[in-house]
Amino acid sequence: MKKLLAVVLCVILAGSCLVCLTSCGKQDLSQSPYLGTWKATKATFKGEEQDINEVLKSGDFIITLNGDGTAYIDDADGPSTAQWKETGKGVKVKGDDINTKLEWLGDSFDMSIFGVHLIMTAFNPEEETAPEEETEEEVRRMIINSEPVVITAQEGFDNAGVTELICDATETYSFTSSSEDVKWDIYVLDSRFEDGARYLAQAEDPDLEGDGTLEIEEGKYIYAVCSENAFTADAASDATLAIDYAAE
Repeated sequence: MKKLLAVVLCVILAGSCLVCLTSCGKQDLSQSPYLGTWKATKATFKGEEQDINEVLKSGDFIITLNGDGTAYIDDADGPSTAQWKETGKGVKVKGDDINTKLEWLGDSFDMSIFGVHLIMTAFNPEEETAPEEETEEEVRRMIINSEPVVITAQEGFDNAGVTELICDATETYSFTSSSEDVKWDIYVLDSRFEDGARYLAQAEDPDLEGDGTLEIEEGKYIYAVCSENAFTADAASDATLAIDYAAE
């Protein structure tokens, strides 16, 4: 809370310090409508919305109001405790590092600190999930609608003329090259090949060499590898491979 106050003061170019001590005793607030955890999710100053991340700077600002009148504050300074009580307009929270009023807005609180208003909304830590980690390269999903998937010898990744796909539906697929001079090897794997696609031929046997059909299950990884000879042929620059549903 100390860092939060310092940042807010900097935002509004004011210079004062908030210091107070806890004097409230515990009370039964188990039936209060304000119980729960509240997190600052929005900030305004003089009616203008501010970037909440810029206002808080050092992280989140969270207050938990317990039924016994204790409050738990979690901010950039770390966890601390205080006391809280109901007022005519909401609640008041008072502790060694905090002395503030939260005005009830019907579904959230408005906490004002030197003119900066923090909107505190209900927060459930268990529902907050960490963002998925981004992989270095996203796998292209092989989605065939009315048109086949068409890949070229030059669009592969890993600098080896290899195109990586993940099968979107269990079907029998046809593989057709646009050139008789260019051969494609098709590998179907249960999991992503992590060692660099250029080593595929050393680690795996192709499921299909040249044109033909394969039955492939949804979720399988497909590697279409243009033969090395293609890079010495004039046809390689325009060579394509069409992947479509096999004719019944």
